[in-house]
Amino acid sequence: MIIKILNLGATDLHEFSQIRKIINVSNVDLAKEKFHKISEYKNKFYKYEFLQKGVSDKSRESFFYVTKDYTASSVYLPNFESLNKWRKDNFFEINKKIKCNFLSLDDLIYQQSNENIDLLKLFIQGSEFDVLKGSLKELQKISMVIVSTNFQDQYSNSKLFTDIVSLMYKKNFYFLNMYDCNYFENKLFSSLSIFLNNRVLSHNITKVAVLLIELNLFYDAKILLENLNNDESKDFEKLLIEHSIRKYSYFNFCKNIIFIIEYLLKYTFLYKFYVHVTKKIFKYNNLFIIIKILNKEKIYDDRFYNFIKKLIKGTK
Repeated sequence: MIIKILNLGATDLHEFSQIRKIINVSNVDLAKEKFHKISEYKNKFYKYEFLQKGVSDKSRESFFYVTKDYTASSVYLPNFESLNKWRKDNFFEINKKIKCNFLSLDDLIYQQSNENIDLLKLFIQGSEFDVLKGSLKELQKISMVIVSTNFQDQYSNSKLFTDIVSLMYKKNFYFLNMYDCNYFENKLFSSLSIFLNNRVLSHNITKVAVLLIELNLFYDAKILLENLNNDESKDFEKLLIEHSIRKYSYFNFCKNIIFIIEYLLKYTFLYKFYVHVTKKIFKYNNLFIIIKILNKEKIYDDRFYNFIKKLIKGTK
């Protein structure tokens, strides 16, 4: 089984790190800096390529705003009125404006020899709605889509979560779940939203189920597999359940270890130092991803949750 992912925005696909060896990924982004940043992952995938291209609603020439931190670069101007309420850095400061050629999603896939795509992921700084709306043909052939969605205006005139959900409904996709949620003042600010095609092709069901398991959506994967009535699907479902149990056990193991350490150090002079060091470790370690999953899946008690909040936000 090989899973084909078209990754617009060239994110590191950390959520699928355990199955990289069966992923054929095409990373697409205008920022050449991203090629150097993610080239270290090249040998970890079954197949890997980086395409320095821009994708929009249609094939055309347009301005592209390059920001101080290249990961925030966009065809949309940053909405500083909104950003200044929660950011104190110069992350979105515009360094230059350049003219670039953009492709529509349909034209991009056509140029890729019309290769079958199992998952489309979009993290393209406000242009997600445009790309999805502009696809008149190829989007319908994709079973699963992950979209970066905003609940607050980071970019002027860009579309928000509700706009994308409405558009995907018209495209015959349904909203399944979200992950990597970011909050500001207890309000949801952004997330990665998962959509499934109502017409998931039968030969794609097992692939989509694998992706859902890696996103810890075990129940949704099981329901999807029940649509297949053959011995192969039953065997696969058994393996899927075993894999789910292992992942769940691993998360709980990490949770319990952290909880015990935190409990033992809670009232000692080492506690602040421990929080400071652990925060740094989590930032560069897979455990940080696990903690975010635990948070989302509510696999914690109140004390653990409060402790995790301290680790993520830091202590004053």
